[in-house]
Amino acid sequence: MKGKHLPSIFKSKPVPYPVPSQYREQGERNARNKFNNYLNGTIDVNGALSQAEEEIKQQLAAVKGAK
Repeated sequence: MKGKHLPSIFKSKPVPYPVPSQYREQGERNARNKFNNYLNGTIDVNGALSQAEEEIKQQLAAVKGAK
């Protein structure tokens, strides 16, 4: 590490954690379920991703439509 300017590494500051959306928990639950289906071999990865996306969009539309 000779010749490297090490103090410049420590000048950066971590980015603050983003504020979670109120819909995040539902989306994560859905994604976790699809991932478990993938691990069990009942669905392929592309199918799991597309199904998760569709279900999340439907859930968001239902929640936003109810407001």
